[in-house]
Amino acid sequence: MYTTLEYYSNVFPYIFINMIKVGELSGSLENSLQQAVDYLDNSDTLRKRVKKIVLPNLLMFFGLIIGTILAVFFGVPMLKGIFDSVGSQKELPAVTMWLYNTTILMQKVWYIPVGIILAIIGGFYAWVSTPKGRYDFDYFKYTMPIFGKLIYLLDFSRLMQCALLNLQNGMRIQDALEVSKSVVKNTVMMSMVETAINNIFIGQSWIEPFEDAKLRRCNVYRDVENWYADRPS
Repeated sequence: MYTTLEYYSNVFPYIFINMIKVGELSGSLENSLQQAVDYLDNSDTLRKRVKKIVLPNLLMFFGLIIGTILAVFFGVPMLKGIFDSVGSQKELPAVTMWLYNTTILMQKVWYIPVGIILAIIGGFYAWVSTPKGRYDFDYFKYTMPIFGKLIYLLDFSRLMQCALLNLQNGMRIQDALEVSKSVVKNTVMMSMVETAINNIFIGQSWIEPFEDAKLRRCNVYRDVENWYADRPS
């Protein structure tokens, strides 16, 4: 079954295919299928919860930007026209007039800011396309204000959940981590998993790479390792 699913890797998640593989080879396919379904359901529920929290804030942020731009383009000329029509000598605030004059200038030389923006976007994509740039950007995702800790904990939780499912299907810890790392796209997390697997082979703690990263100051790592050490064989 799993060899057939591998032909459709764009449809079935990598972790799902490997769980089916483990279930077939260990003779516990029914259990593997049930765990795979539970994992996909939990992942979908978590994704919806995160969207419900983040999406309204993003919409509000972009709505404020769009509202400001519309107010400058249409509101300021209307107010200026009202002032002129009644013969008032008063002027709008200096900041408002500066924004208005800036937008008028942007309309005349629109190709300059557009070119600058496109150059910045192109340079960013070129930088992220390099291994070091991708790693630095992924590290920034984990350390950025407000959302950084949330993104890291979501990735770590997804990784540990997949590793747990693989362990319950009889995988060795190094194999469970190797298969589970595919559910995380962040290169920082993947590098920590690679180091953890190497530590297992040389007889060291597999949780140390996560502690050394100092991305999360709590006892969650040791709790995970202690659970694995104390679990029934």
